[in-house]
Amino acid sequence: MYQIIADTDDFLVVDKHAGVPVHGPSNVPSLIEQLRLDLVNPALNLAHRLDTGTSGLILVAKSSEANQLLSPLFAQRLVTKRYLALSLGKPSKKQGWVVGDMLKVRDGN
Repeated sequence: MYQIIADTDDFLVVDKHAGVPVHGPSNVPSLIEQLRLDLVNPALNLAHRLDTGTSGLILVAKSSEANQLLSPLFAQRLVTKRYLALSLGKPSKKQGWVVGDMLKVRDGN
């Protein structure tokens, strides 16, 4: 479900596995619910979110004070996030959509 990568006085850096919801009702426990249970800390709060199908690092505040400082950084886009998509094979031409900021590579593509 997750692995703790870093543990400071104010926050955790957690590697969330794909398929795990970060919060909300679901047929599987959410990341934040599981962290609160495992670490016996009901004050834990997500500083940002990742989609259920996305794996990656997520910042978890250990207190409401830490959350009040961290969450606005994500909301105001002051934190840079990077995504890497992996594919099995090369997609067919004109297959699917890529939406969002992309860096231009060869010949302006």
